[in-house]
Amino acid sequence: MVMPMRILAFGREGQVGRAMARAAWPAGTALTTLSRREADIRDRHAVAATVRAHRPDLIINAAAYT
Repeated sequence: MVMPMRILAFGREGQVGRAMARAAWPAGTALTTLSRREADIRDRHAVAATVRAHRPDLIINAAAYT
């Protein structure tokens, strides 16, 4: 049995984050995208708590300041 891959992505409201949310992911992939309000990457304690809560296999930082 294949274990699902849990992906946690920061930057949901940006161009890359929106594209990731719309993309077709392989079966068994659980993608969670978060906005700045949900987890501000400038706050290391918030990021650490979020990672602990979600226990992802992979983290993608699509957050950007442009």
